[in-house]
Amino acid sequence: MIKFSIPDSNIVRDLNFLTLQALKEHKDWFYDDFIAETAYGCPLFTPWNGNRSTNDNLGRICLNEIDNVYDSYGGYGIEYRLTFTNFLLRPEHLYDTVGNALARLLNEKGGYVTLSIPLMEQHIRNNYPNLKICWSVTTEYPEGIKSINEVLSKNMIVILPIEYNNDEKVIDELVNLENVEILVNEDCIDNCPKRKEHFTRANQIHLLEKYVEENDEECFFNPPGAFLGLPSTRLVHRDAIQMYVSKGIDHFKIAGRQNDKFVYISYLEYLVLPDCKDIFTNFLKENGLDYPKMFMEEEK
Repeated sequence: MIKFSIPDSNIVRDLNFLTLQALKEHKDWFYDDFIAETAYGCPLFTPWNGNRSTNDNLGRICLNEIDNVYDSYGGYGIEYRLTFTNFLLRPEHLYDTVGNALARLLNEKGGYVTLSIPLMEQHIRNNYPNLKICWSVTTEYPEGIKSINEVLSKNMIVILPIEYNNDEKVIDELVNLENVEILVNEDCIDNCPKRKEHFTRANQIHLLEKYVEENDEECFFNPPGAFLGLPSTRLVHRDAIQMYVSKGIDHFKIAGRQNDKFVYISYLEYLVLPDCKDIFTNFLKENGLDYPKMFMEEEK
């Protein structure tokens, strides 16, 4: 069974819950070989957050509402996964009130946290032992596959660095494949010269160390929404997932940091049956999400 981790942020929350409603009420619209296992994100602004959309209210939402977010996904059998992936964190950031509150609430329910540096791993293990640890696709592994295998052997999920996507030889070298997760819809071009810079800039923003001018986040190497047509070795199309499943890998992540239209396109690719894409799109439209109209307005 394919186990997807789906993105959650303000911009896709409506899309997510409509999709989950459709999955419950109209199973025949979707592939029958997957479940939505986890939803990942960071509901409030905190320096711990990595390259994720957060709530614009910057903490004015009470924590009870965040509790409801966790419970809403739990009602669909989906565990929440906090993305504390800022690799620029320093020891003084561990005292952040919002980050600790988010972790404490999820620790009481049980869930996951995605990290990228040992500093945060130690903090989570010492203070929130009920949280299961995943390692971000942005994690750096000094000795490549050897370092990855050391983490996998400790029974932690590793989101495989995208340079290893679609490489069967690499998969055959990995241990504990049940802990490997594949980011399927990465939209970076191969060997993108701006990738590290983009993640670093996003992390600086969450540390309030950088102000971003309008349009500063646009990537000219890869326009948003174009990923399915790119000749990238990083992209894992729907039919290519079966190679991983045959090897023993069943965790897959759908990226969502770009925008809601990107996530909508991704759901059409990975979740919805080809013959049911129009039906699903109309269902979303009837419930207030008119993506064809959004795309038309974007082209104007």
